[in-house]
Amino acid sequence: VPNTPSANCLVKICDAEDSTPCDQSDAAFTITEKSLALVSPNGEEIWVVDSIYDIIWNSTCIESVKIEYSTDGGSSFTMIDTTEAKGNYPWQVPDTPSDSCRVRICDINEALCDTSDGDFTIVRPDFSIEVDSETLTVAPGDSGECLVILTSLYGFSQMCTLSVDGLPGGATGTFDPPNIDLDLVEIDTSILTVIVADTTTPNVFTLTITATEMDNGKEIFHSKEVTLIVAQPTWAFKVKALPDVQIVVQGNLTTYDVTIEPNVGFTAPCTLFVVEDSLPNGATADFDSNPIPPHDTSTLTITTLVTTPPDTYDLAIIGVANPKQKDTTYVKLIVEELTDVDEEGDQPNVPDKFALFQNQPNPFNPETKISYHLPEGCEVKLTIYNILGRRVRTLFEGYQSAGMKTLVWDGRDYQGEQLGSGIYFYRLQAGEFNQTRKMTLIK
Repeated sequence: VPNTPSANCLVKICDAEDSTPCDQSDAAFTITEKSLALVSPNGEEIWVVDSIYDIIWNSTCIESVKIEYSTDGGSSFTMIDTTEAKGNYPWQVPDTPSDSCRVRICDINEALCDTSDGDFTIVRPDFSIEVDSETLTVAPGDSGECLVILTSLYGFSQMCTLSVDGLPGGATGTFDPPNIDLDLVEIDTSILTVIVADTTTPNVFTLTITATEMDNGKEIFHSKEVTLIVAQPTWAFKVKALPDVQIVVQGNLTTYDVTIEPNVGFTAPCTLFVVEDSLPNGATADFDSNPIPPHDTSTLTITTLVTTPPDTYDLAIIGVANPKQKDTTYVKLIVEELTDVDEEGDQPNVPDKFALFQNQPNPFNPETKISYHLPEGCEVKLTIYNILGRRVRTLFEGYQSAGMKTLVWDGRDYQGEQLGSGIYFYRLQAGEFNQTRKMTLIK
């Protein structure tokens, strides 16, 4: 058929010698021009590596086609396949990421070809990382938190491990949780807690938070920078008191250990007193040393009368260095009613229930006190664990009589080696009683 496209074509046939007889088509027929037009991808699509997409085209009078693709905007092409001209071809996208991709389709003789009108993009499954705040301000000896957000892109469904670089000396950075799994959710978060040592000089640091994933032996990672401002603290010292709860029977006395914990550079002595309005009626408060220098401890004695009303009181203990430098801490005093003691050996000052209190100070360096109450004599075990759940130290194991107890941990393991900064757990087992609390060691 000649290249004379028309919808009004007729064929006439005659005798070759005298042109008669003759006959021709009863009706017009059409001569159609060959055509080939690519429909998809035709520009601006985003196709993901290893996923299957349909290459679509329209054609007439073509039996077979050759399909190729380019990753350089059409300067060069790579063969995909040859196939029947059925109008579509399911293509599993190869691992050739580019934002300058095009597809070309030709008839088998390359007489007709068509190419994507614009570039499309081939991408690998990926993820993005963001933070809720790009600036974190922390004072020496204090901590701050930053929310890390990972978002799945293009079907990414792997687990990422988080890390942080650029911390000042002595500071620690821990993630909760340490890994983010984007297998079941498209967006997930972790909290980065930065603990700054109390000896850190105020300055500005650039932290680099990185999420890393291994995919078929290839490392994929993305990072986000956060500015850490270690600011000059607004406080000069802290007043700490242990234990934070004491129980006393009317007409008896009890004691607390009160310590001054200074900030960097603070050296002045502090005067201690208990706010009179916080004391029970008729009770008195006396410090065995007053004033005291930083890091020293004074024993506070609270003496009650037999007429002191039984109740729970919040005692306010204040330390003052000068009118502008002071701090307040609170402890509980539980006054119990005086009753007749008939049985020999009864102890009116014994707590009425088991309790494990928060260690003081917390965070701590180099040591901390752990207090607990035993309402009865029993076998006691107090154990320290690291964040991985491994036991690093047993502070006490054996029988203890009823009463209010305090143990000191110096931050060392069984071998006497100093442990690193981080989160630790302490667990009290006393008879049938079990309780665990968290504490933080900083350097």
